[in-house]
Amino acid sequence: MKLTAASYHNLTSYERMKMGDHSLDWTNRPNVFKSYPKASKISLPGIREFDEVKKPLFPLFEPVVHSESKDFKMTVDDLAKILVLTQTITAKSQGGATEFFFRSAASAGALYPTEIYAVSAGIAELKDGIYHYSISDHSLEIIREGRFLSIEPGEACRAVFIFTAIFFRSSWKYRDRAYRYNLMDTGHVIENQLLALKAMGLSHKLSYDFDDKQVNRLLGLDENLEAALAFIDIPGKDLQLIAPALKTINPLAPSFKEASLVARIQKQYEMIAQIHSSAEQIRNPSVEIRMMDHTGLNLKAIKGTPWINERIPAAGYPEAVFLRRSKRDFADEPVDHSTIAGLIASLRAENTPCICTGLLIGSANGCSPGFYLVDQTSGKPFMASDGYFNEKMADICLHQLWLAKASLHFIILSNLALLDEAFGARGYRYALMSAGRMGQRIYLAATSLGLGCCGIGAFYDHEAARLLGLDDDTRLLYLLAAGKIRK
Repeated sequence: MKLTAASYHNLTSYERMKMGDHSLDWTNRPNVFKSYPKASKISLPGIREFDEVKKPLFPLFEPVVHSESKDFKMTVDDLAKILVLTQTITAKSQGGATEFFFRSAASAGALYPTEIYAVSAGIAELKDGIYHYSISDHSLEIIREGRFLSIEPGEACRAVFIFTAIFFRSSWKYRDRAYRYNLMDTGHVIENQLLALKAMGLSHKLSYDFDDKQVNRLLGLDENLEAALAFIDIPGKDLQLIAPALKTINPLAPSFKEASLVARIQKQYEMIAQIHSSAEQIRNPSVEIRMMDHTGLNLKAIKGTPWINERIPAAGYPEAVFLRRSKRDFADEPVDHSTIAGLIASLRAENTPCICTGLLIGSANGCSPGFYLVDQTSGKPFMASDGYFNEKMADICLHQLWLAKASLHFIILSNLALLDEAFGARGYRYALMSAGRMGQRIYLAATSLGLGCCGIGAFYDHEAARLLGLDDDTRLLYLLAAGKIRK
């Protein structure tokens, strides 16, 4: 059965009186580290210092236009640094006999569905080929050898990073709803890499569009278990894998597909398979979309826009990446203008037309409590409605009452009917990965400002839409609470 963005989202919506029971089988908890036991490994160089990327964080949030450079060069050391800045282990904790590993990119339930593959061509000290990044030991596992990227005459090298999701890592806990988290968590990782490439001054291009089956076959994935979702090309081209080689390429040994088996019993959820396969077709819209104009909200301009362009003391990049953690021990204290200005500055992301962002202000010095949307181009806020929302929203977020103590709730919305009309079911991928990207920005901005932040993807969907006054087609995708933490 084919699903649309709207139908999948509604079918996986939570309702207060229809949640049912669901207990986790901890003996079948998925492994968060993928490995290829029969693949050859290349140890990556350790990273001792990050002086070249030690920059202010907030300017990296600004949209940047990169031009292609034919004298672009990359070494294996550069590759290693990009991977560490994209996704690295930052802490470990113990819960009984279970170890929990925390990473620089946020993940629902700390289940980390996203894997990273690198396709190299002409990178110094690294053979051309396709590699899997093993985060557990900071190494590359060789998937295929050979040149799979086209390089124009005069170009030195090229690299493509492909981001996949192992579906069961999230569905072990979240069942059919898990596809939302597969996409958002991948968006978290993607945004980390985009910031790393900006900091390193490397031209790049993000795309969610490619031939799904072709790329999955190239990586040797079992499409029922794991699938490619996005890629980033350096120095910034369209993904043009060598087509003749792909048509005749030999399938990988069964052990490569089996590497996507990360649990003893790996249930496949039919609804996830349906929405993912429904989105294989790529459709380009005929008109440009500005999502904040399609929410059903009556937006009012704020005179003077007092939160914009204020200077704020903040930690830099990459410190914020390595220090980022989900923190929710909120102090129930107000934040000030400069804090809100800094957080709003993080929302100016390029290439995110399928979502709009806003915030619920609960406790802030000099700012009226209410619901605001933020124009992602100008950074200007518009009021949707006034009043206190945080306590009601905390109850709607499955009674997580600690949310009420956070000064701010950032929210990410999308009109699902418009997604389907403009992009087909594939628009759901665009929206949810974009939501993850914005969520990671909010996490990093909050960390830089010394605030706590915690993302929430579980809520009573229809109640949240009614509370916010959204139209019948617009839904809340993601909520992130931010505020001062108890010392």
